Amino acid sequence: MSKRYIVSINQQEYEVLLLADNRVVVNGEELPYHVASRTHGELSLLLDGLSYEVHAADTSLDSQTNDVTFLLNGMEIRATVDDPSSLLLKTLLRTQHRSSGTRQLRAPMPGLVTKIEVQKGEVVQAGQGLIILEAMKMENEIRSPEPATIEEIHVNSGTAVEKGSLLITIRY
Repeated sequence: MSKRYIVSINQQEYEVLLLADNRVVVNGEELPYHVASRTHGELSLLLDGLSYEVHAADTSLDSQTNDVTFLLNGMEIRATVDDPSSLLLKTLLRTQHRSSGTRQLRAPMPGLVTKIEVQKGEVVQAGQGLIILEAMKMENEIRSPEPATIEEIHVNSGTAVEKGSLLITIRY
């Protein structure tokens, strides 16, 4: 099974498709790769016959922006890594109507609500988890896009939802 990502570095986007058996497709070009763990936070990457040393400069992924920072052969790289679900969620959040001070968070894909992590009236921080949505046997955490108060929860745990279904209304 392959995994698709959009990686942005210095305003340049790369479509990355990780395939089975150590192959990757970058912007349509298939390349062989191998990754070996060296020490904590350090990897050796062999990509299309070229060797790279990768060190996690910042091991945490910024959940709001999906930004990650690492050292590649000693040079600091900051990248944004998105999968189709996070790209869809970003698109949905950008198009929300905000004139009333509320925002409606909708399901980015069809799935099953497996857990509701907040309660009505709760104050949440940007990036805080709100709902776990299971889709295609993967758990996807829907997070608050900004500091807010939970105004209404429109689903229950165990509810099957369609793409675009209203999940939570927040007030910022």
